Amino acid sequence: MNARVECLEGKGWAVEVDEESMQFRVDTASDSEQLELEEDDAACYEELGVDPNRALTSDEFDLLYRQYQEGASCLENLGFEISAAPSRQVFSDTYYSDPWLPWTEVSDAEFSEAVEICPMPSPVL
Repeated sequence: MNARVECLEGKGWAVEVDEESMQFRVDTASDSEQLELEEDDAACYEELGVDPNRALTSDEFDLLYRQYQEGASCLENLGFEISAAPSRQVFSDTYYSDPWLPWTEVSDAEFSEAVEICPMPSPVL
């Protein structure tokens, strides 16, 4: 995500990043400005060599699964109750529809501290 944000900023966009949710937003004032943003965003994906519509590979799912398991273990070591990890197959089958994301099981009040100690993995571009 950071490379994409940096690319958009390099194209002149003011990007707000929410570190907790790992999301970003760009305010646009008009439909034409929104269209320009979409064109710049597509150009950034192309410059980064990323197809935003492709599915994750098996190796990428393996990496994410390990990172999520490590995150869950870290959160549990902090005293949070985290649901058991699904199987690797269920993890990949439900990733786009109902993902297992251990960090979402932390209360809003404790989320910032939890992700500071147990960072969420960067999403695969």
